[in-house]
Amino acid sequence: MSSECCSTPKTRTINISRIVEWQRKNRDHVRRKLKDSQDDRVLRNKASRILKESGRAKKCIVCGSTRDLEVSHEDNNPKNFAKSNLQYRCNKHHKTKPKGTPQMKVQK
Repeated sequence: MSSECCSTPKTRTINISRIVEWQRKNRDHVRRKLKDSQDDRVLRNKASRILKESGRAKKCIVCGSTRDLEVSHEDNNPKNFAKSNLQYRCNKHHKTKPKGTPQMKVQK
């Protein structure tokens, strides 16, 4: 029999200060990420509310679909809440919208 199978495993020395520092950094990162996601949600809700109040038909301006609609900003600026800047797009056309280019006219 070899003596290796019965030997006790080596233990690692844990540096508590390094663990505490990692936890602090990670906590701050998670807090920033949570705040950013909350800010994004507030902006999306505001844009959606303004577009609903405008009385515009709830359909995609590209294909006319009424399913899976998202609010889109024509100028790609999520802080521009002008009614003329907001439009409905279906999920497919919202994701394929070219960035920084003028968009097509709104369908009536």
